[in-house]
Amino acid sequence: DFNRASAYAYWHWRPFQPLHLTAGLAYDYLRYPANHRFVPVSPSDSSTDMFSPTAGLVWAPTRNTTFRAAFTRSLGGVSFDQSFRLEPTQVGGFNQAYRSLIPESAGSTLTAPEFETWGLAWDQRFGQGTYLSVQGQLLRSKVAQKE
Repeated sequence: DFNRASAYAYWHWRPFQPLHLTAGLAYDYLRYPANHRFVPVSPSDSSTDMFSPTAGLVWAPTRNTTFRAAFTRSLGGVSFDQSFRLEPTQVGGFNQAYRSLIPESAGSTLTAPEFETWGLAWDQRFGQGTYLSVQGQLLRSKVAQKE
């Protein structure tokens, strides 16, 4: 059997007009067959769990300037389970819904990978219809093959 239990909570706070803060915490628990990739499937189970913090910031000091930042941590799924997500997919305008940084064709199907993202951006509007966005993101993935 495969089981996943997840719970998450997000708090959005606007202490004053140009600043919007997001804080969140998620908990994931996974239980899955020890060797679900090859037959015969093992009767023993493996499990993993993780608390994942999330933080985001959007600050617009002027009408035409916005600064954004985000940090997220998350636990991927097992096989097909990686295709689903109930949490919000963006924090501070940055994607937090990564489920694989390594293509399956290069690294095989991963079991419960851990993801960490850091993002920083500056968005500027110049006149009508002209925009500049400078953005950087650091994406990390940690996984141990469990057979």
